[in-house]
Amino acid sequence: MIDDRHIKLMNKEIDGVNSERESAELREYLSENADARLYHDQLLEVARIFKEAGDIEPPAGLKESILSKIAAQEAGLEKRAIFSNVFDFFRPAPIRRCAYVFAAGVAVGVSLLFLFGRIAPHGPSSNLKNFYGTLSKGESKERLPGEPLSSRPVQFSAPGVSCSVRAEYTPEKTRLFIDLDTQRQVRLIFQHDSRVNFAGVKVPDECSHNLKVTGDKIEITHSGICSYVIELKNVQGAYSPLNLKLWSDSGLLLEKEILPERR
Repeated sequence: MIDDRHIKLMNKEIDGVNSERESAELREYLSENADARLYHDQLLEVARIFKEAGDIEPPAGLKESILSKIAAQEAGLEKRAIFSNVFDFFRPAPIRRCAYVFAAGVAVGVSLLFLFGRIAPHGPSSNLKNFYGTLSKGESKERLPGEPLSSRPVQFSAPGVSCSVRAEYTPEKTRLFIDLDTQRQVRLIFQHDSRVNFAGVKVPDECSHNLKVTGDKIEITHSGICSYVIELKNVQGAYSPLNLKLWSDSGLLLEKEILPERR
């Protein structure tokens, strides 16, 4: 069972409008509720499909049809008859738009029907208000088949500490690409859930670091300039949210959740 409040938090998290307190509450909830994690993954997939649907092109001949009616009006035809025809043309526009969406993306429509069929048994309601903010229209960025999903890069800079982290996702694994440039010792901690396991790390021999892996936590103690690649194996065929914390001797510098970026 998933309550309405946490469904709303999931959608707000996807849109990046949650507060730090709300994000932390959602992470804790997802870590304890398997149905909620599945529902959250499905919302991410729905958002991705809508993103890839792209913009809707107007029907061919629309401009010419409007201009011809204006010309007919100027030629002396009755005003009421002219605008009646124009209004008749526009009146079924919502139906036409739906037809163009499904004609342009039959695969998208079939996928949505499948996803909504899977989502309904897990959620408390099929009311569209539960999809707060996720069905927005934006620019489409084409992704080639087999191209991995990416997270939005996390950047942090402060005196003596510079950090950049991004993630790439495939059905089999998740990779974290980390660049650190520090003049003092820092600790970088990643926390994941049971859907992924630590598989390895690539780091140059000259890097000054210490790696510690315990359960669902990966901790790097670092100083100097170095780049790391951490690999996680997806054991359940789904992405795990990653909680990132950057610590120094002065305390917590950064806390951020890493998720696949919608496209």
